[in-house]
Amino acid sequence: MVAPYSMHSMGEQYQWDLHPDEVPLAKLPAWLLERLGRATESLAKAKDSDVDGTIREGVRNNALTSFAGWLRRSGAVPKQIEAILETANEQLCKPLLAEGEVSGIARGMERYPAGVEDPPSSAQPVEYLDLAEYRKKGIPPIDWILPGWLARNDIAILAGAAGIGKSTTAADLAVALATGREWCAIKPTRPVLVLHFDEEQDDATTLRLFARLGAPDDNPKIASCQGIQLNSPDAVKRLEEEIRKHKPELVILDSVQQVFGDIDENSAPQVGAAYRELFRLRDTCQVTFLLLHHKRKANPNHKTDPMELVRGSTAHSTQASTVWFASSCGDGWMNLIQVKRRKAKKQTLRIRYEEDGEDGPIRLSGEGPVVDPDGALEVASKWLRDYLTENGDSKRAAINEAGGAAGHSKATIKRAISHLQEFGVIINVRHGYWALAETRQREVPA
Repeated sequence: MVAPYSMHSMGEQYQWDLHPDEVPLAKLPAWLLERLGRATESLAKAKDSDVDGTIREGVRNNALTSFAGWLRRSGAVPKQIEAILETANEQLCKPLLAEGEVSGIARGMERYPAGVEDPPSSAQPVEYLDLAEYRKKGIPPIDWILPGWLARNDIAILAGAAGIGKSTTAADLAVALATGREWCAIKPTRPVLVLHFDEEQDDATTLRLFARLGAPDDNPKIASCQGIQLNSPDAVKRLEEEIRKHKPELVILDSVQQVFGDIDENSAPQVGAAYRELFRLRDTCQVTFLLLHHKRKANPNHKTDPMELVRGSTAHSTQASTVWFASSCGDGWMNLIQVKRRKAKKQTLRIRYEEDGEDGPIRLSGEGPVVDPDGALEVASKWLRDYLTENGDSKRAAINEAGGAAGHSKATIKRAISHLQEFGVIINVRHGYWALAETRQREVPA
């Protein structure tokens, strides 16, 4: 074998006629394209790939991994696999898969022996549930941590506008559950160990908040800016090690924007993949998660379905077992609304925030939960929108009177006004008067 810089028998070195950097990559040979096409055909069809076989975003990693497995079974070594995958990536993937991911796929083949047709499977058999045995024991009651609000093995989301007090609310909840003290007129079923990860605030800010809330020294265990990201295998492993080490019943992650890393929050597949990690940790470690998230930007033409208050993909709301939405109702009060609650009826809390100066204790108090019968908030919100559509700018007193005649209490009307205002559906046009935002937009001259 000879190559550039090998020595000729006459004493001179072999040289490139054209350096590899000066010529484009060769096209993949037909046999390789055929093999790749077979390896990815089912994936491509399932994801509506282009007629020409282009592998689109969402199936690129799976397609190249499948192809790499075939190459390994054919006897290729990781360096060869990487070179072939790079060419396949350049010619078939749109957009291109990141270079690091391609090399990672190739390196991952090292754990499989070359030339073996089928790599050993590590898949576990499916374990079916025994309904007959379950019936013998009787249906157990819900294992509540905070009755009506947070149950063991829940994955909960607390969403709301920036600066509304989500972090303070969650931190105070952590202290209450850790100590077993009453929280907003609700008594926890038992004290539990809590891990609280604040991935937004620095150490000093986090310590200051928990000190002002009167947190004990050892529970909840608090940490800030630890790089916990659900799209990073190393970070997920680190989180799992902490959960297994301390055995908490509740883990609070503040916030989704930070712990989801560079996941596209509007991509259901990517968001769903992050929740699969949470499901795995929930099931293997028997732990409850509470995630803090932001609200969707106000849009007067947007649907007023409360489930759509949460920012990003609807996968956030569909994957979580309970979703809470925080909205301000003025004078230091906040409504905490359950827009989703599996296993029980939805409730609402009115929470009051008080502090003794900027350095003094912070106290959150409440009037206890209010059950939302038959979606009273949703019904009242629809009625209010219809009323303003028909009557235009309306005084609060007139709204209350008409709402009462339609069967809605003043308290429910007040909640409906806050709810629609959060969505940007209605606006306070002048003192005591409300109107539809979309109507006001149409009235603005071009």
